[in-house]
Formats: sequence, C-alpha cells, structure tokens
Amino acid sequence: MRWSITTAAALWALLFAGGSFYTALGGEAGGKMIAPDLANRVLADDPAMIRLLWITGGLKTALAIALIVAVRLKNRSGTSVRFWGISGRLMQLLGVGIGGWGVAEGTVGLLVVVDAMAPPEGWGDGSVAKFYAAVWGPYWLLGGILYFLAGRLLCTHGRTPDLSVAEGKL
Repeated sequence: MRWSITTAAALWALLFAGGSFYTALGGEAGGKMIAPDLANRVLADDPAMIRLLWITGGLKTALAIALIVAVRLKNRSGTSVRFWGISGRLMQLLGVGIGGWGVAEGTVGLLVVVDAMAPPEGWGDGSVAKFYAAVWGPYWLLGGILYFLAGRLLCTHGRTPDLSVAEGKL
C-alpha cells in the first residue's frame, strides 16, 4: 500500500505526458477540452507550441521516472536519510504547486461557468470553462495530492524506528 501512492503519482504523470506527446504528434482528439488559443496553435502546427508540448511531455515523463527510481532505491543500503528528506520535500513542494494550479484552474473554470467572471483571454467564448472546472482542475489537484503524499513517504523512508525502545528494550 505504501508505495502504491508513488505508483499512482507516476502513472498520473505518464498519462499526462502521453497527452502532450499525442498532441505534439498531431493528435486532435480532446481539442474541444482546451482553450481555443492553444488548440488553434496546435492545429496550425505552430513550431513553438509543438516544441513546448515535447518539452512538457518530457518533463512529465521525468517526474514519473523520478518516482520510479525512488521506489527502486528504497531498499538500497547507503542511501542517506538526508537524500530521502530532500527528495521528499522537493516532491511535496511540487505537489503543492501542481495541486495549487489545479485549484486555480478549477476555480476559474467554475466562476466562468456560473457567470461570476468573464472567460480569461484565450478561452474564447468560455465554452471550455466546464472542462477546466470538471476535468483539468480536478486532474491537476489529484496529481498534486499524489505527489505531496509520495513526497511525504519519501521523507519518512530511511528513518528506521528504534525497535528496542518501542519494545521496551534498551
């Protein structure tokens, strides 16, 4: 159970990376779920946008690999507690950033859906707001939670409890 959180976080990142790679390769499914300005740039084969998709897909893949490597290293001797602490804190910070982005996207999408605010520039008439409120915001939030929890597990890994004290032995 303990490492299934890191596996879920890695799978989250790989699914997200897959979408970037799919779109960079010319995939058009789901184009109505993103801001029209972004979709139009992809459909126009804007080299900067395609490059950005490849870069972000690579970064998302790197996040997944980082978690997979962390799981593989969990039983290696010689890995210091400091390594796990720093790695875990970085993952937690990343989780807060990813989750915060999800909350922001979901909130803006919801505010546009209920006509409490105008659609941001690039969202066209705001018809994509429901996807940002119901899909993208929660998806980013889920990733943030998974990365935060995975980071928390990494922070505690490597700290072996002193069983002699826990068992009443000194």
